Amino acid sequence: MTALRRRAILLATVALLALTLAADTGAASTTAPTGSLTLLGGSGACLGPGHGCGRLRGPTGLLRLAISPDGRTLYASGQAGGLAVLARDPISGRVRQLAGTKGCVRRDGRQDCARLRGLIDPGAIAISPDGRSLYVTTSTGIEAFARTPGTGALAPIGCLDSGGAAGCGRLRAPAGPSELLAAGNGDVYVTGTITDAQGNATGALAVLARDRRSGALHQAASASGCLDDDGSHTCAVALCIDQITALALDRNATRVYTGATDSLDPQATLPGDVATFARNPATGALSWLGCQTRRAAITDVRPLPHSSDVLVSTLYGDRGLGVAGGSLDLYRPKPGGVLTRVRQLACVAHAPCPIPYYSDPARLAVAPDGATVYVGMIFAGLTVLRHGAHGVSDLPGRAGCIVSATHYLPPRGCAHEGAEIGADMVVSPDGRDLYVGTLGPSHTQYYAGGLETFSVTR
Repeated sequence: MTALRRRAILLATVALLALTLAADTGAASTTAPTGSLTLLGGSGACLGPGHGCGRLRGPTGLLRLAISPDGRTLYASGQAGGLAVLARDPISGRVRQLAGTKGCVRRDGRQDCARLRGLIDPGAIAISPDGRSLYVTTSTGIEAFARTPGTGALAPIGCLDSGGAAGCGRLRAPAGPSELLAAGNGDVYVTGTITDAQGNATGALAVLARDRRSGALHQAASASGCLDDDGSHTCAVALCIDQITALALDRNATRVYTGATDSLDPQATLPGDVATFARNPATGALSWLGCQTRRAAITDVRPLPHSSDVLVSTLYGDRGLGVAGGSLDLYRPKPGGVLTRVRQLACVAHAPCPIPYYSDPARLAVAPDGATVYVGMIFAGLTVLRHGAHGVSDLPGRAGCIVSATHYLPPRGCAHEGAEIGADMVVSPDGRDLYVGTLGPSHTQYYAGGLETFSVTR
C-alpha cells in the first residue's frame, strides 16, 4: 500500500471517527465509561500477525468471525485458508486454539488441520441457535458441520454446491454465496451472486431447510427455495437483491432484512438498497415486502435488541466528483412492515476529505443490551457509540475511538494501539468482550489475518 493511499485512508478515517459528533478531547475521566474498550495483552489476547500474538492455524486473509450461543467457542474463517476453532475463557475473554486437527479445517489439510476438499475460499459463518450445527460459505456453496457441545469441535456432515461438486446436494441459487443467517433451528438463509436471464451479475437469496437432528441442509426445488430479481432460476421474484448483501433478522424473527449494492469500491460506489422480507416462523418461507433505495452503498444492517429499530451503515465515494462520505442511520418498519429510514444518527462530512478517497466499508457490532454500538472500518479503526432514546453519542476522548499502532499521525484524542482493523467483529453473548479481525502484511493478493480481544467496560 502506498504512503499516499495510507494518508488518504487516514484522512477519511479521521472524518469517520468524528462522525460529525464533537469529540471530547478534554481530560480523561478517572472512571472508564460504560462500553469503552481495553485491548488485552499477554497470552491468549491475540492470534495471528502482531507482536506477542499466538499462532493462528487454518485461516488466512480477511477473517470472518462467529461465536457460539454459549459464548465458549469462537470461529474464524479466512478466504485464503480455512476455518479455526478457538476455545474462549468466559471469565478472562482470552482464546486458545484447539490442539491438532480439532483446532482447524483446511482444504489441503496443512498446518496440522483436518482436511476437507470442499472448503474453498471459506467466508461467512452461521451457527444454529441450538448450537448443534455450524455452516460456512465457500466459493460455490455451503459446508455444514456438527458441533460438539462443550468443546466446540467440528465434524463435517455434508454440503450444498452450485457447481455440482461430488457428494454435495444442489444449491440452485445463489452461485457464489457471501452471507449466511441461521434464523431458527430449522432455517438457514444465504445470499450471494447469480447471473440473470440477460447475463448480468445480480443477487439471490436462498431459503434452506435444516434437519434439526443431523444439521444437514436442503433446498426446495420449487420457487419457495430462493428469490431473485427476475425468476430466471425458478425462484420467486424479489427486487433489490444485488451482488453484495448483508443479512439480518428482526427481534421477533418475523422479518428478514438485506442490505445490498453492486459496488463497495471506495472510489466508485453504486446506490444501495435495504429490502424487507416477511418470514413465516413455522416454515421459514419468505415473501418480499418492499425496499428503499439509497444513493449510498449499504455496508451493514444491524437490528437493535429489545426494539424494532435497525441500524444501517452506508458508504459513498466518487473519485471523479471528488466526494466521499458515509453515515450511520436509524431505520424502522413503517405500516406494512417495510424497513424505512427515519433519520441520520451520525455521518462523515464531505468537507474534511481533501483527497477524494474514502476508507473501506464499515461493519457494525451491537452489545447484547443494545446500548453500545461499535463501528469498525477496514484499514482504519473502531468508533464506540452509546445508543439511547435520543440518538447516539460518542464516548469522550480515547474511549471513543481506537486506531492501529501502525497508523501514521493518528487522529488526535484517539487511542493508538493494536493492529489494523479487518473485515469483521463480534461481541460475546455476555457483553464482556469484543473480538476484532485484524490485518497483517499482504501475501500476493491476500492479507495475513488475525484476531484481537478487547475487554468491554460494563
